[in-house]
Amino acid sequence: MYQDFMKILAALKYWNISLDDPSFQNNFQSRKILQKITFISQTLGINMKYSFSLYKHGPYCSTLTDDYYYYHDNVPKMSTSYKLNKNEKIIFDNMDRDILSHSIYEKNTVEFLEAIATIMYFKKNDMALMDDELFEKTKASKPFISDRIITIAINTVKQVMFKPEYLTKEIQDEIDMWDKADD
Repeated sequence: MYQDFMKILAALKYWNISLDDPSFQNNFQSRKILQKITFISQTLGINMKYSFSLYKHGPYCSTLTDDYYYYHDNVPKMSTSYKLNKNEKIIFDNMDRDILSHSIYEKNTVEFLEAIATIMYFKKNDMALMDDELFEKTKASKPFISDRIITIAINTVKQVMFKPEYLTKEIQDEIDMWDKADD
């Protein structure tokens, strides 16, 4: 999966996000960030062949972890020759605007990404899930993530996953209300 891993490294480089060197023992946070950002990117339309399943800390792909360690020399330098195409940049710019620039991300990076990825996983597998059901399922699987972060993550997922033509004034008002609760 060389090409896919180089693509996600290009995205991290594009966002100026660095990961710990895989040779460091304490790289768990970096691996979680890599897993969640890759899952979110793929869910939003970035073409990659990683296969995720739900695990203790949200969507997880063992092949992605293998790539992280196998291409360990590339990780600390974000060394990749992959060039992002126009569509990928649009998706990554939207992720930057709606997720990576959110004040919750700045204060609670791993928890916010884990909540978003988990909610996306649930929603992807059952599009009929309503907000209260998403909240309960996420809270049950992630009791250590605050209600506030889960609620904001649900609204963020609604914002990034749904087509603009489905974003009604009522939904936008609700998103704005929850964003203001963050301040």
